[in-house]
Amino acid sequence: MNKMRSLTGAAARLVLVVAILLLPHILRVGSAGGTEGGKEKMEASQSVRQPAVAGAFYPGTENELRKVVSDMLAGVEAAPING
Repeated sequence: MNKMRSLTGAAARLVLVVAILLLPHILRVGSAGGTEGGKEKMEASQSVRQPAVAGAFYPGTENELRKVVSDMLAGVEAAPING
């Protein structure tokens, strides 16, 4: 049962890290405004939408989220890179 519990914890941490890494791409500011010269622009009539899921499945504040990610990365052993 311990093996199953640790697998579940590892899976939850993996989901959290993937969500954190994908979040900037999902919530891109001004993506509906199109691009101009390769840079995204935001129309004056648009406003920045507040995060809809902050705190629901990851910490709701930047500092809490940074601490969680730092703690996770601190507990990971660096894998050797061959090449």
